[in-house]
Amino acid sequence: MRYSLYSLLLLLVIGQHVKAQDRRTYPIDTCLYFMEPFNFRILQAFDLPNGNQGNNTLFRSIGNPDLLITGKGVWAVDPDALPVPLENNSTGQLLMTVPEPPPGSGGWPGGQPPYPIVLYGFLGKIGSTIIDPPIPMTMRVREVNFEETTQ
Repeated sequence: MRYSLYSLLLLLVIGQHVKAQDRRTYPIDTCLYFMEPFNFRILQAFDLPNGNQGNNTLFRSIGNPDLLITGKGVWAVDPDALPVPLENNSTGQLLMTVPEPPPGSGGWPGGQPPYPIVLYGFLGKIGSTIIDPPIPMTMRVREVNFEETTQ
């Protein structure tokens, strides 16, 4: 009898716990260390041996008025996947993410990260053309600068 009573009590507690759990889903950015919209400009577009297009790029953050992030990087894209071509001096917008601070970063982003680092993101706009759905991309960053803009 005692065993049945404890079992029933345990089932009630588990049932309430499961019932009380939050049923919302959370966007992926809740688990990301860093997620920021950027403007970009293609410095040089070039062909890769596999048929993809490489892009030497300047980027500048536009999402946080207190922290300006600028830098240079290289990324590749399948030109057939783009609604408009990417050429030298093309501009647009992308969203870049870093899932966790790079190992050995020494307090990054407060300091300079080790190079090269890889930023993951989505290409969302080329010129005035919005890309829907955004195209996933990976950028190998060669230089990045952080500047606090608060007065």
